[in-house]
Amino acid sequence: RLLVLETLNESNNLLAVDYSKRARDLYDIRSTLIHTGIIDAEKLAQALADAREIVLLVLKSKLMSSKK
Repeated sequence: RLLVLETLNESNNLLAVDYSKRARDLYDIRSTLIHTGIIDAEKLAQALADAREIVLLVLKSKLMSSKK
């Protein structure tokens, strides 16, 4: 969560706080899956889509900041 927040704040992403909260939610879903072994298929699909979006944003931000 902190990595997402700090990275996106550095690139002036106005939704950095929102994305960091979504990253926290993803971790909660991961914990549920690990500890119970059960997660709703739709919730899992949405979590995977969210994770992909966040990872791409963070990587893009890191790449752009390294080019400065």
